[in-house]
Amino acid sequence: MVISCLSIHHLENSDKERLYQRIHNALTPGGMFINADQVLGKTPKLKRYYRQHWLDSVRALGISDEDLSAALKRMEYDRMATLDEQLRWLEAAGFHDVDCWYKKFSFAVFGGCRQL
Repeated sequence: MVISCLSIHHLENSDKERLYQRIHNALTPGGMFINADQVLGKTPKLKRYYRQHWLDSVRALGISDEDLSAALKRMEYDRMATLDEQLRWLEAAGFHDVDCWYKKFSFAVFGGCRQL
């Protein structure tokens, strides 16, 4: 099993595709890959909505202006892709039973299995 959490969204799309292929090749038959990560909304409107929801959520939790500014600066390095794109890349890499098991706005848990 390979598990990744909040990491792959920092890669360029072509690097994500190559990584998914490398993960598939590294797994033994029946092995599973699970990725818990951030994804883009599939339309510009959804992208804006997800971003606003995140901002509203962290502000409601009482984030300081300094911490919010630092988080927004770190997010400049994010290279998110849509969930649909990533599911297609997993299938193209050879994964089977590719699916998204959880999604809430821009956070998703998805992956697939290497066929027996």
